[in-house]
Amino acid sequence: MPIRFRCTHCTRRLGIATRKAGTETTCPHCGGAIVVPAHPDDAKTEHLNLDDVEEMLENVATERIVKPAAQLVQPVAAPPMVLEDVPVAKAPKARMAPPPVPKPAVKAPAKSPDERPLFERDMDELLGLDEIPKEPERPAPARVSGPDAMSLGEPPRVIVLNSQQATLLAGAVTVMLGIAFAAGYFTGR
Repeated sequence: MPIRFRCTHCTRRLGIATRKAGTETTCPHCGGAIVVPAHPDDAKTEHLNLDDVEEMLENVATERIVKPAAQLVQPVAAPPMVLEDVPVAKAPKARMAPPPVPKPAVKAPAKSPDERPLFERDMDELLGLDEIPKEPERPAPARVSGPDAMSLGEPPRVIVLNSQQATLLAGAVTVMLGIAFAAGYFTGR
């Protein structure tokens, strides 16, 4: 299981094989020389001398005492302000703005029935066609007095089956195919 510890220079967490315990190596992050701790417990707890701890506590205590004393300067009171009687103009009354007048909708110009889309007109100009080609008029079918060919005769016959009739028909066809197969089988002997 690897040994986990922190670099003494950059304080990054490192891990190394247990066989390297007690050897000197370099930190891969900062390049500083570090000694791999012998036991995993050494990496988790740092042994301090009691004199060092007392010295650190004294430094913190004196910093706390010194700083508040320097900040206890009392602010100087500002001279009282004297208000003079200065005539003040009254604020104008708020007026409500009139509602905006709706603008009339702009209508597109009416198109003439002979006018074609823009891209078609451009192509006509490129091709040198100024006139709009007109489709040839087809002659109207001649009116026939009396009955015509479509009105003579009976309406076409249509077979309509519902689902029940279609099922019965399919069953009958299957039975007839079975009988035909059996007849052919026995006559072929």
